[in-house]
Amino acid sequence: MQHLVYGFWEKIEDVCNEQDINKSELAKRMGVSRKCFYPTLMPSAYFIARFCAETHTSADWLLGITERKGA
Repeated sequence: MQHLVYGFWEKIEDVCNEQDINKSELAKRMGVSRKCFYPTLMPSAYFIARFCAETHTSADWLLGITERKGA
């Protein structure tokens, strides 16, 4: 498996917990399968874009480019 940005899946988990978002419902809203939230899968650009749009987080933060969390 290709190495992801350190902490990527932990950030996903933290955002879901902080916003009290159920991953199954979030997956429906994002238009993706619940399987996309498995940390063994490489996320697509679509997944990242939709996750950030639905949770109002920054893709740059999610990918470790910046410390600014908000979109």
